[in-house]
Amino acid sequence: MAGDTAVRPVRPGDREAWEPLWQGYLTFYKATLPPEQNDLTWARLHDPAEPMHLIGAYVEENKGIEEEIEAVLKNVGEGDELIIFTDLLGGSITNQVLRCTQGRNVHIVSGFNLALLIEVLMADAGTPAGEVIESAIANAKEQLVYVNKMTSK
Repeated sequence: MAGDTAVRPVRPGDREAWEPLWQGYLTFYKATLPPEQNDLTWARLHDPAEPMHLIGAYVEENKGIEEEIEAVLKNVGEGDELIIFTDLLGGSITNQVLRCTQGRNVHIVSGFNLALLIEVLMADAGTPAGEVIESAIANAKEQLVYVNKMTSK
């Protein structure tokens, strides 16, 4: 159906759609990277050896998320931990992730912001995932600010 949203892994052919989002992220953080670093970042997102998976939402490719979650879970070893970030607590994606991952070594973080995501990604790999998540959530809450009120003082 036109207008339906599908969730699937980001594919190498999605670079044109990803590029403006990536550039917006870099602009927001006042960062600049040479083109070869952008190329490396994109390549890492598709490297099976990297311990991360990028799943995006797309219009007009209606497909459930369960199949994609199972594909990711196949690559998670018995001693590994997986952290999944979802947008809305109680939303359909969070509910589907919860159903597919119960009883597995998976941490689900809902309602995340970019500050939280960056902190988790940059955390020491030796720190337990639950500890990293709790700390990152506390720090990310400080990033939620009503800017108009803050600047009107």
